[in-house]
Amino acid sequence: MSQTATKYQPGVQNVPNDTPLEDIFFLLKRDGGVIIKGLIPVEDIDKTTAEIRDRLDQDLPWDGEFFPKETRRAPSMIALSPTYTRTQLMNPIFQAVCDHFLTTRSWFWWGERRKESVSKPYAMSCTAMEIGPGGKAQPLHRDSFVNHNILSEIEVWNDDRDVNRETAVGMMVGACKVTKENGATQFIPGSHLWDSNRKTPPLLKDCAFAEMEKGDAFLMMASVYHGGGNNVTLDEKRLVYSTFATRGYLRQEENQFLAVPQDVVKKYDRATQNFIGYAISEPAAGQVQQLDPIYVLYPEMSEINSDEQSEYNIMESRINYPEHIPRPFWQLVHCLSALPRLQSAVLRFHYDCSDDKNSNYDVWQTIDMRDIVMHNTLSVLASLSKSLRELTIQNLRNIIPVHPTTVANITKVLKEIISLRLNITNQINGGDDLEIRFLPNAAYIAHSMFGERRCTISSLSSRHSA
Repeated sequence: MSQTATKYQPGVQNVPNDTPLEDIFFLLKRDGGVIIKGLIPVEDIDKTTAEIRDRLDQDLPWDGEFFPKETRRAPSMIALSPTYTRTQLMNPIFQAVCDHFLTTRSWFWWGERRKESVSKPYAMSCTAMEIGPGGKAQPLHRDSFVNHNILSEIEVWNDDRDVNRETAVGMMVGACKVTKENGATQFIPGSHLWDSNRKTPPLLKDCAFAEMEKGDAFLMMASVYHGGGNNVTLDEKRLVYSTFATRGYLRQEENQFLAVPQDVVKKYDRATQNFIGYAISEPAAGQVQQLDPIYVLYPEMSEINSDEQSEYNIMESRINYPEHIPRPFWQLVHCLSALPRLQSAVLRFHYDCSDDKNSNYDVWQTIDMRDIVMHNTLSVLASLSKSLRELTIQNLRNIIPVHPTTVANITKVLKEIISLRLNITNQINGGDDLEIRFLPNAAYIAHSMFGERRCTISSLSSRHSA
């Protein structure tokens, strides 16, 4: 038995918000749910409530049995509340849980090569739910039924066998004190391990209750049997925020592309846009005209793309890469796929530096060489408009876990370039050298950036070889 297993007694756990991720993963695998205390600051909860209150109050009673008539809902939370999106949807712990349980890795034959494709999770539904006094409990259900997830019975979770078992994970955040009396979510611990074809229905007598203070979060597997509880109080309303994510190749329960206006999506950073769904699910799901859907948000990038579209399109950059080049380099290439001119400059540098006699490409194993590749993109970054430059830097931030210092270096040098009004243009001359033009008083920056690279540096008054 592992040390983590011996730390926790049987039963649903309430853990602090600094609990190691490995412990949270273990408790979700064992119990199907865990309560994290104080995950969201109270002031962010109150701000979120203010941002969605009008929509919540305008909601009409549900016509059916699933939601009691005393329940009010505010769907499309990403469109309603930037605070919710920043602090709950993109909460680091929730994101880590989604990544752990919902990332899909698959290997396929592509001609004579085997290729790995990685599909990342994205938002499934984002809804506020308020149960008023007298509201009746929901029927116990699994939210994974949305994705037709049919499960077999297992006794305990096995990481190898069950890596793709779950189709969604969820998080309920208390926007008030949530109690058994005012309608706390009731759920059956361990029911995520059950067969979908059991002969008897889930029973209320087996339920525990996710009672929470404001800001606490109940993380759960979507295959856990659960439901909103009875509100037996006379004057209390139970408000929680519900966030679910699903695998990148499955359909969203709430269509975020229609639920969230594009002008709102454009206000969020690239990581949030990815999680909403504006990114390719490898190898090629979600493309628009065989390009990353980010083009839908930023059509002006088509001007940058026009002269390299046929050579470096999204399909090729994600599939046709040499296996002997380390994956971190191709993560850089992938994150630049929406800016093919920049992508082509990086690829050009790779091909210029490649040595046919060195089939192992050991040079790419070093952080220094990968940093050089990153620095080689600066000539293009500096020539982009402010909005496109910010978008590109956000794309680069997606590989911070691999290169924790590189983006910071690029940002720092870019600030120096801008402050010195450095005029840098990118010219690929017939597949030859990179030409950089700069004002004379900024020569030291250009030399420090490109001095070790194969390029020509020219000022307004003279030319320098580097």
